[in-house]
Amino acid sequence: MNVAPPVTVVIAGRRIDAAASARLERGVVVGPLVPFVREIADEIDGDGSGRRFVARRGSRSIAFTLAAEQPSNPDGIEPLAPLAPIARALGATVDYDAASRTLSIVLVPTPLVTMTPLAHYMPPPIPLATFTPKPAPEPQATVTGIPHPRRTPLVESNPTPAP
Repeated sequence: MNVAPPVTVVIAGRRIDAAASARLERGVVVGPLVPFVREIADEIDGDGSGRRFVARRGSRSIAFTLAAEQPSNPDGIEPLAPLAPIARALGATVDYDAASRTLSIVLVPTPLVTMTPLAHYMPPPIPLATFTPKPAPEPQATVTGIPHPRRTPLVESNPTPAP
């Protein structure tokens, strides 16, 4: 039976030593569920079948089902889980160095405050200044220039009393 060489797993700057080591299977680093995933997640729950699990870290959680055809586990004791996808889903950053065969997982602190992605702040509307103009004055007739005799009303300025 051909078993892949082991992969070193470093979680939060600490090398994880386990009885069964992690290894690269079909391009994915897999490792025993308990020693590795327990270091990434706050809690892990299973449904009793040994295949379906839910891992939680802070406000994040991931439900995953392990394949019926498990990669060959030399110990045969514990199921192997894909470490990088689970770590990413729980908010960690993952880096794999192929030359040194090292999987580095950095746990990003869970934020104290989270924002809803679609939430937005809209300031209250500012009341707009209103302008009410004064009504236009009534037009006044103005006479300019020399009065024309036919258009000028006849008004006697000194009426003489009748005798």
